[in-house]
Amino acid sequence: MKSTRWLRVSWSKRERDLRIQWPEDKADGHLAHMHLCSERPRVERETSGLPKFHPSFVSELERRGYDLTTLVFQIAKKPAPPSSGGTKP
Repeated sequence: MKSTRWLRVSWSKRERDLRIQWPEDKADGHLAHMHLCSERPRVERETSGLPKFHPSFVSELERRGYDLTTLVFQIAKKPAPPSSGGTKP
């Protein structure tokens, strides 16, 4: 989902899940999803050698009793710096 200059994360009643809106660069939406919704690998491993994982941020919030339907996060992208308008040296 595209927005103008805002990266937003909020609850979608229709989808019954988090909704992530990003500015022109999709990578910003992927970054937000990775940090909020993905499990993080731990240093130690299972006895079988398989990696252990920390729960995702939103899973941990839910486990601690937070209501994810009230989650709202937004941040504006900085405006592009003005061009110098001159010639390159």
